[in-house]
Amino acid sequence: MRLNGLFYEAEAEELRHVIDEVKGLRKELIDIYKFNPPWSMTRGWEYGKVIKAIPLTLGDKILDIGSSNSIIPFWYQRQDAKAYACDIKKPKRKELQYYKRLGIDYKKASMVDLPYEDNFFGGVCSVCTLEHIYPWKNDTEILRETIFAFQEIARVLMPGGVTIHSCDFYIPGFNSFRTYHEELLKKLFRALSHIFEPVDEPDYHIDDPFAYYINNNTQYGKPEERERKHLRFLREGKKPDNLFTCASIALRKL
Repeated sequence: MRLNGLFYEAEAEELRHVIDEVKGLRKELIDIYKFNPPWSMTRGWEYGKVIKAIPLTLGDKILDIGSSNSIIPFWYQRQDAKAYACDIKKPKRKELQYYKRLGIDYKKASMVDLPYEDNFFGGVCSVCTLEHIYPWKNDTEILRETIFAFQEIARVLMPGGVTIHSCDFYIPGFNSFRTYHEELLKKLFRALSHIFEPVDEPDYHIDDPFAYYINNNTQYGKPEERERKHLRFLREGKKPDNLFTCASIALRKL
């Protein structure tokens, strides 16, 4: 399974076992703590990719960035890792209590200014967070700020440690702007090559966007909404609005 690539329903099926575990944990969080992280087929794939990318050793320290709506720190804490969580948004007092009760260290912090020591973590991850770190206007700004974020992640990550992130992805000229695209990610990998190496060969290419979006459900919401908003247009060779997918970026610190 490729860790530097795009969402595919077939991969979500490959990850079914771990996704089902995460769904079970999500249900517990809802039932016990009324904590209700968003869910979709793509979100399950994102969680599965993170867990697949960061292998666990007992006592590992794992940081999840953008944690205010994430299941990841709870999952890693349950696996006997030491989970850390941060977000620019601090949880409400009640929510913060269940992080503390479960032994998860939560701090209010930005991805570009992490309050941790150098070489502290064995793994660093985020789910659908990269696209929110800056009020984007163009590719130049996106690339610049994303490089800043990964430089800060490199600082807190141990040599040989893995960092994985999911992010919004779109095809310029086909669908509406959603931050990252194939050429931009190629530039990002080149810019980071002095501090990171990809954990596998990146591939973000889509030969036929119509076939891709027909065959892979990237829509949040009910199936009838997908039919009404997307599929009926795609089948006619038309480009629907607000259509995007997810990509994953997995790097190892040199």
